[in-house]
Amino acid sequence: MQNGNGKIINIGLLGCGNVGTEFVRLLSQNRDMIYDKTGMNVDIKKILVKDKKKKRGVPESLVTNNPDEILDDKKIDLVVELIGGTDKAKEYVLRAIDAGKHIVTANKALIAAHGKTLISMANNHKRRISFEASVCAGIPIIRSLRESLASDRIDFICGIVNGTCNYILTQMGSYNLTFQEALKKAIENGFCEPDPALDITGKDSAQKLAILATLAFGSSIETSSIYTEGIDHMQQDDIRITSRLGFKIKHVAIAKRHQNGIELRVNPVLLDKKNILSNVDNEFNAVIVSGAATGDLIFTGKGAGPMPTSAAVLSDVIEIAKETGEGKRSNFNGVKWSNPDLIKIDDTENSFYLRIPIYDRPGAIGSITTILGENGVSISRADAELIPDKVNYGNVCLLTHRCVESRIKSAIKEIFNLQFLRGIPTLIRIGYH
Repeated sequence: MQNGNGKIINIGLLGCGNVGTEFVRLLSQNRDMIYDKTGMNVDIKKILVKDKKKKRGVPESLVTNNPDEILDDKKIDLVVELIGGTDKAKEYVLRAIDAGKHIVTANKALIAAHGKTLISMANNHKRRISFEASVCAGIPIIRSLRESLASDRIDFICGIVNGTCNYILTQMGSYNLTFQEALKKAIENGFCEPDPALDITGKDSAQKLAILATLAFGSSIETSSIYTEGIDHMQQDDIRITSRLGFKIKHVAIAKRHQNGIELRVNPVLLDKKNILSNVDNEFNAVIVSGAATGDLIFTGKGAGPMPTSAAVLSDVIEIAKETGEGKRSNFNGVKWSNPDLIKIDDTENSFYLRIPIYDRPGAIGSITTILGENGVSISRADAELIPDKVNYGNVCLLTHRCVESRIKSAIKEIFNLQFLRGIPTLIRIGYH
């Protein structure tokens, strides 16, 4: 029910899946609270869907399958885009901005791929474009980088930004599940899509890191420029061995400022079990942001799901409602859209965990350590184990001191030629600094 004295801001909703349906419910539930905070009556005027016959729990009178009823309606002030993908979403958002409408989206793929175009156009039309829900759902990391930390120089970001990967690794570590068993459980519990490739290959995390790094460093970061590893190769042997050594395996996104450029990567890492990120489990996300003045700040919470995502979408709507009529531009003017100098992954320095599956042969460990030494890789710890119930099957497990990544990769190429090798070596970086 509208408050009689308030102005009205009309919303056109593109897409009404799980997040869209929850957004409609949340907006209806919190209408009075929104009015108290903004002095605006926020109403949904139209909802774009593919199939009008499908029951969604929203008023049928609002539903349409014609995008023109939203994009060409001059009474609609703000478009909320929740259809996903990039092609249609980009087309609709560009049309909406050109028609003078503000934009709220949860579409990380859209912002990662076309953020520069969309933000520039929004600025030119003096419209707002907001995308808090595109990264870590209910965690206010976008707004913090855009506003609260605008006065600081951001030097470092490290985060668990994909709930699917975190859930799978937690289940593998806590319940001794294989990767496939943990993945199946994640799908059954609704923590990933039926086709989980975007999540488990690290591409989802790379899209999110591109958005965070663009805001943090004021440069245009493309997803394709980010070194990306997923967890689809993760084996129970590595979960078990690294746990015995005092580590947990986490899948993280890292952006780090160096004197000669920016390091960007998405990959599994070993973290000491006492590390704060080690204790972020299952579908939860966490992001560490380090500023020159503020030091380390930690943001954590549910990073996926209809409720936290719709709450983040609604927070953007409320922010825009507060500013309606003021003619403010999209608040991303600090982004220079220049191409930063990026540090190649082979030039980065890390400590490493290396597991080499072998047939048990005399001199195996000596041959491996010799190759590593000749390539300038110093070993801090070496262990070997035999595989129960498999005759002459073993693992050589090594921890290294810090070295340039190209050196250990060169050593692994030579190790591949050893006759006692029985599988592909596993290489995981240790820590995130």
